[in-house]
Amino acid sequence: MSARARFPLGLPAGPGVLAAMFLYRSLASLLLGLPVALSVAPTVAGYPRGDAVLWDRGGVLLAEAMRRLDATAEGLGWLTGALALCVTFAGLLPLAALIAALGRGPAAPSPAREVLGQAGRRLGTLALMLLLTLLAQAAAAFVAVLCARLLAGALDLGPMARDLVVAGGALGGLGLGWALAIVQDAARVAAVQHDRGLFGAVGLGIGALRGRPAVALAAFLGRKLLALAVLALAGALAIAIGWPDPTRYALVVALQHVAVLAAVLLHASWLGWATARVRGELAARMGQD
Repeated sequence: MSARARFPLGLPAGPGVLAAMFLYRSLASLLLGLPVALSVAPTVAGYPRGDAVLWDRGGVLLAEAMRRLDATAEGLGWLTGALALCVTFAGLLPLAALIAALGRGPAAPSPAREVLGQAGRRLGTLALMLLLTLLAQAAAAFVAVLCARLLAGALDLGPMARDLVVAGGALGGLGLGWALAIVQDAARVAAVQHDRGLFGAVGLGIGALRGRPAVALAAFLGRKLLALAVLALAGALAIAIGWPDPTRYALVVALQHVAVLAAVLLHASWLGWATARVRGELAARMGQD
């Protein structure tokens, strides 16, 4: 089998861009978890098993760690939010490189210089697109929760029913956020692979998804939920295994990295799905001209 053979999930074999995306995800996870880890460290610093003691029966140390986190919650929230924003924008280059490699297909040679050049040409467009999407997602979540609160107040519901209505509004906001993320990914494919500007990319992305939105939602959510399940399973196994010795610690680290790799492959699979739909939409438009 050649080096350009297909991976499972229908991905073109671009080990370089997949490795870059994996490295970015691993470093991003480490960076985002650092503020919480530093806040919890004083609680577990004197124990030989480290933070594994947080999950001992009774949860005494876990409660103490949560108390410390609660005391610094506002500062941690701002710091983590700022780090998340920086990490998200920093990830646009490996993401664009992955999209560029997916557009070239499994048989076409993809020198790193060409892939990075193609990715770099539309970084400004991707950054603006990301900024607008984040603002739209925040606005959608705010409006959905606000409408739910107003509805609960107007109906004069009890505390439990009011909480359920607000939770439903939050879920509605989450659904709108996911819909915007789906459109953004299709527009990213159009921008990088077909060299479209912001409005052209968004138009092409919406056109690619418009015919079968339910299929696009299933393709996106299926992979997203599977990735979350794999990450959650890795976390649960890490707690069950514990890390009192170097061997178990190495096993836990390996499990976490396998979960991150699975999430990267699933995201790349989704982008490959979007690539085929955008290419089909572009071919249909060209056929109509």
